[in-house]
Amino acid sequence: MAKRIIKGGAALRRKLRAAGSLGVVSLAASLREEGGRIMADAKKRTPVDLDVLRPSGDVLPPQISGTKVRIVMGFGGAASKYAIRQHEELGYKHTVGEAKFLENAFLAREKMIPPRVAAGLAAHFQRLRGE
Repeated sequence: MAKRIIKGGAALRRKLRAAGSLGVVSLAASLREEGGRIMADAKKRTPVDLDVLRPSGDVLPPQISGTKVRIVMGFGGAASKYAIRQHEELGYKHTVGEAKFLENAFLAREKMIPPRVAAGLAAHFQRLRGE
């Protein structure tokens, strides 16, 4: 799957500007939560044969560089070659799951990522302020 870059909607950008220095940390936490939701959906879509692929799905801790936050998620580990083949091979007839399981999970949620992250930021800010 190609690397995807999500640029926030207007509400998300406003919340980040208002947050100042806490914005990036809050954004990382909110993106991590959304990555977890995408991964949970992807695992439901993952083909099951030997039951090694589905549990290999993971969302890594956020990588922060200045004002940029990067979330990396995927399947593999010991099953990495198997994961790539199962994800990319459209001709396989799966009895459980589907090809493009991670990509399809992401695409199904893509339009909702900015508003969900914005809502996550608002909730994170409230917790930080003790509200």
